[in-house]
Amino acid sequence: MNKGHVPLVGILALTFLLGRLGLESKSFWIDEAVTAGIVRSSWSELWSLLTTKEPFMAPYHLLLFPWAKLGTSEAWIRGFSVCFAVATVGFQYALARRLYSHQIGLLAAFLLSINAYFITYAQEARAYSLLLFFVVGAVYYMVRTVDSATSRSAWPGLVGFGSLAVNTHIFAGLVLLAGFVSVAFLRPGRVSFRAWTATAICIAFASPFALLCIRSAADVSWIPSPSLLDIIDFFSSLAGEGGPPLLLFYTGLGWFFLRELRSEWKRDHRSRNVWAGTLALLWLVLPVAIVSLYSVVTPIFVKRYLIVCLPALTIIGAVGLAALRSRWIFRSGLVMVVIGSAVGLGNWYLNGKKEEWRDATHHIVAESESGDAVACFAYFMDYGYRYYATEIGSSSPPVVDISSGPYWIGATLPDPDYERLRTLDREFGRLWLVLSHDTSLGRRDQRDEMLTVLSNRYPKIDDRSWYKVRVLLFDLRPDG
Repeated sequence: MNKGHVPLVGILALTFLLGRLGLESKSFWIDEAVTAGIVRSSWSELWSLLTTKEPFMAPYHLLLFPWAKLGTSEAWIRGFSVCFAVATVGFQYALARRLYSHQIGLLAAFLLSINAYFITYAQEARAYSLLLFFVVGAVYYMVRTVDSATSRSAWPGLVGFGSLAVNTHIFAGLVLLAGFVSVAFLRPGRVSFRAWTATAICIAFASPFALLCIRSAADVSWIPSPSLLDIIDFFSSLAGEGGPPLLLFYTGLGWFFLRELRSEWKRDHRSRNVWAGTLALLWLVLPVAIVSLYSVVTPIFVKRYLIVCLPALTIIGAVGLAALRSRWIFRSGLVMVVIGSAVGLGNWYLNGKKEEWRDATHHIVAESESGDAVACFAYFMDYGYRYYATEIGSSSPPVVDISSGPYWIGATLPDPDYERLRTLDREFGRLWLVLSHDTSLGRRDQRDEMLTVLSNRYPKIDDRSWYKVRVLLFDLRPDG
């Protein structure tokens, strides 16, 4: 092994350790439980789901499917994301080294590995870790395409990673757009306009699941309009969840980055170094700007969707740190980033919360009796209950469908079947009603009407709450 790669191995090991630490300490939240439910299905059911109802994050579910056949515990399913987080850090090093230098490559990889926002999604059974792997890979091959005298060797990598990224999440397309726009800052003749147009067309045609997502026009009415404070909060999270001090320090590193870019621009505004800096800057800013502007009409601003900008921030931070010429100033700056990042990591490990489906389900199963049933509202919350009931393994109350019509995750829900609620006593002795995600998209009125129908007919004998999960118990027996 080359001695220069020893620090990289240490950074990769650190990423794995941070990703593995406390991996199973937090319950699945509903999106993770949905993931577990999807990959527990048969291959034919999975494919039908991905091509009809749930094209979102399709490559992730397709890759996770065989992995989940080896285990379905929280740690195992989340471990898939940890593996790709480690791989992403390695790709980040390769990208930043190719853009700038070995030193900046190591710094960018290190800053990414200790970023609490990165580790949060490295520990989640969702596609965001895999998405970053595809996004960084696509940009890496984009840089190789620009650097190559002939782009034949790098072009398949750009199309492959680009299409996989866009199929995983449509926001990845905004990163590719930033890359294509950055080419305008290269010296004329450096790249072929026709070749880049063909590349964009190939990526579009190789992204069927992204097209399905657009065609399905998913219900986004649950997303609020972003304010300026929401955008600032996003950048604070992106910097590593270390609060205002870490955000301000990254802002300072951004200033040093811009100063370096300005100096390069004065020397030769068409140079390769100017293009590298412009690429990183557009990668960070353009997706946020487009999403924010579009959200004025239709809100689509969701912090975790914009995690695609995170690698750009750590590259900018690495260039800013390297611009600190004095050795002791550089070391002081690095220590300050480490301390701020450690605060963010500590907040995540010690105070980070997810919906408590594990404890709520354990309570239901432990206190259940023969003849009990479980109903969930919103209806698809049954994914959370079913996952943990299956993991517990003992006899658990069955789930009863109380919807008056078909529904799917995230869509506006049909009303509860109120007549069904009034006649549950013919089938069951007690009803466990599980409430979560029950206040948006008009669900609050549906929930209140449902509780009124149940309370008027059956006595409530228990009402407990966990983080974002509420469980009520109704006695349906005539002598209850």
